[in-house]
Amino acid sequence: MDLDSGYPFWAVKNGLMDPFPPLAGDLRCEVLVIGAGITGALIADTLHERGHEVCVLDARDVGWGSTAASTALLQYEIDTHMIDLAKRYGEADAVLAYRACLEAIDWIGQRARSVRDVDFADMHSLYFASGRKDAQALREEFDLRARHGFPVEWLKAPAVCERFGIDAPGAILSRRAARIDPYRMAHRLLQRLRKRGVPIHDHTVVSRIQAHARGVDVETTQGFIVRAKHLVMATGYATQRFIPEDVAKNRSSYAYVTEPIDPALIVAGADGTAAADDFLPGGLSDCFVATDVYSTVIGYDVRQSVGDTFRGRSTIADVHTVNLDATPSSLMSQ
Repeated sequence: MDLDSGYPFWAVKNGLMDPFPPLAGDLRCEVLVIGAGITGALIADTLHERGHEVCVLDARDVGWGSTAASTALLQYEIDTHMIDLAKRYGEADAVLAYRACLEAIDWIGQRARSVRDVDFADMHSLYFASGRKDAQALREEFDLRARHGFPVEWLKAPAVCERFGIDAPGAILSRRAARIDPYRMAHRLLQRLRKRGVPIHDHTVVSRIQAHARGVDVETTQGFIVRAKHLVMATGYATQRFIPEDVAKNRSSYAYVTEPIDPALIVAGADGTAAADDFLPGGLSDCFVATDVYSTVIGYDVRQSVGDTFRGRSTIADVHTVNLDATPSSLMSQ
């Protein structure tokens, strides 16, 4: 098994998609979006839809940053629990933040259906405590979400074991989540924008940003100037190079995808004898499981395990480690 290939799965899966030319001259627009990953693509698409004159730049190939290495799993949970947000900012604002993320899943789904063929599908997610000391905090998190009408179910240890074959003291089963191919989605959105006349330029490196009273001037390493009234930075971890303060340190991040897995090997239950179709709660055909601290997200499409999850692959996919003072922490798609 190649454990350090250096090749993002989504880019390998999709191959070379439509290229975009580098900037070859000065440009003017109302809103300049720097960053042509999934975030920049969604922002540019929305702004253009609402009548703004947009252009997009990226230093690398479109979608080649964090987008190409994403888990592709969409969860409404942010890195801080709702209950912890409530302590910091008040319960009303905490609920508002979580509800906005919940609604965003449907919004992304609508966008995905408008461009088609980006492997969007609704899923459930399981978020379980990794130890007894974490179970109480996770239960309190569940109680707050349930009180505000979020689509969640609390599973005790026997139910987690019986339904998922996982030894955990408790878990939150969320009935609202999704999956998507983020690399393909970004390309599809930007291809559509280009057809509508929006300038999209990758391999265009920004060397200087100068804000002034009438807007912002952005200079590239080739000496071209883009003048815009507004600037949106959608550059992920690379944003740090444009900020004088040291606001973030990226220690490490990883993602892995297995070789194709025989569906017969995917079993559940304490004795490991349950059929693959019984692995998912309530006959659900799509589910992923989020663990706690140093987490792994497991993405399944058991019913279509020789079908179209990742073009005919059942996969174990994930990503990224989070440690919030050793309390249960949820993962979201980056």
